[in-house]
Amino acid sequence: MDFRRNWPAAPDCPGSAAGTIGYLCALAAPSWEWVMVAVLFSEMSVSLVAPSYQAYIAENAPEGKTASTFGLVEAMFVLCMIIGPLLGGFLVHTFDYKTMVAAATVIYATATLMRLAMARHATAPVRPLNPAALVADLRKIMLLFAGGGLLLWIFAVDGLIDAGMQLALPFLPQYVTRLENVNEATYGILSALMAVIAMLVLIPAGRLSDRWGEHTSLALGVSMMGLAWLILAQFQALPVFALVFATAGAADAFIRPALSSIISQAVPKESLGIVWGCS
Repeated sequence: MDFRRNWPAAPDCPGSAAGTIGYLCALAAPSWEWVMVAVLFSEMSVSLVAPSYQAYIAENAPEGKTASTFGLVEAMFVLCMIIGPLLGGFLVHTFDYKTMVAAATVIYATATLMRLAMARHATAPVRPLNPAALVADLRKIMLLFAGGGLLLWIFAVDGLIDAGMQLALPFLPQYVTRLENVNEATYGILSALMAVIAMLVLIPAGRLSDRWGEHTSLALGVSMMGLAWLILAQFQALPVFALVFATAGAADAFIRPALSSIISQAVPKESLGIVWGCS
């Protein structure tokens, strides 16, 4: 399959542009109010791009290997999470935060230009916007929720995982750097370590999910993540931080392919995009 020609361009080209605007706003922000504008554009970018990305993978995954496919694709994507923290930590430690944001802006803008160039060659059909179809999809999803079946439990689990992560993640850099006086470069190394472990575990975790079931991978991943946070709350030392970040990376690798695989199997293919948009 020619990825360049079949990747749906309609949602993610505006999403990439919104992300670029967000970075430019952050770079030029004279006050925290402008930083909020940057955050809004960045979140808009994620909301536009992520659902089509996940739906595309689910629709094209080989039968019976959905989790393995998600594991492989996400392992490739995690490469960015290895290089990014190392580069960002180095730039902040050597120069300042503004230099780091400027470098991120250049990288993101370059990716946006590449995506726009790909869209010129896209041949995948784009359906016109149909409000009636959107309402029908939403009604279908609400009925699945109301039935109290698998989809409801998936969203409950996903929501609890997201709530727990968002409760702590925004403050994790401050927590680590203040307790042990860890500088930005060292924190970047810890983040890269988490990504390396995730990349190494994602592919076997996806295969495990396909072989033994998504519930096994989810239970293992959630248990490991809880253990990591418990250790972090009880012990404060750089080696412990390294262990916690490594455990969290492995836990995330077990959770993501399994959760994506369950959603792709529980929802009709024509509704995958809107379901991932709601998740």
